[in-house]
Amino acid sequence: MQYFKLSQLIKDGIDINPIIDKILLLTVSAKKSYPEYTTWFLNKHVPGIYLGTRDTIIVVDHNNIVGISNIKNDNEKKICTLYFRPEYRYKRIGKILVDKSIEALESRTPLITIPSSSIYEFKNIIRRYNWSLTDCIDDCYLKGESELIFNGELSKPNTDLTNEERILLTYKHTNNKNILKLVSFGYIKYFIFIKINNSKLKKSVFE
Repeated sequence: MQYFKLSQLIKDGIDINPIIDKILLLTVSAKKSYPEYTTWFLNKHVPGIYLGTRDTIIVVDHNNIVGISNIKNDNEKKICTLYFRPEYRYKRIGKILVDKSIEALESRTPLITIPSSSIYEFKNIIRRYNWSLTDCIDDCYLKGESELIFNGELSKPNTDLTNEERILLTYKHTNNKNILKLVSFGYIKYFIFIKINNSKLKKSVFE
């Protein structure tokens, strides 16, 4: 497999328009979580590639694009889109794409948002880089879908919470059990221990 940055292909004098079309075909499923994806990609992201504020990293296998990472690289360091074909899930493409995105952004903690319904697919990447869950926004891109924000600015006054506490708070809010997979097993046991003992303490006080 080979990896290319569209910005470099432009510098090499290669017409990226056919590649843009193939990327849109590959990422058509992104429309399910982000209805305005195509408009954003064509009207904002692609012009940003030419301006040098954005880029797309592509994975090519046997002349087919099988994975992409859209990144924003200006005052804000952000992984905007991370996608690869399902059949490549266990071929470490996700890890390599994130590694190359981090290298391009020169930041191990770029802003990234992930739909709560997709958190299970990203849990290993989140743990590997020790990304912090910083916010949860309802109906951010899609009605009825919670968007989890990692490594970004908080929109709510909960900066005093630990990452584990924010994860548990988000689980309580979304009732998505996959979110709990972001917390270490040791912390879960500690949380349950504290909860049980607090309930016993309250019971003994009021008896």
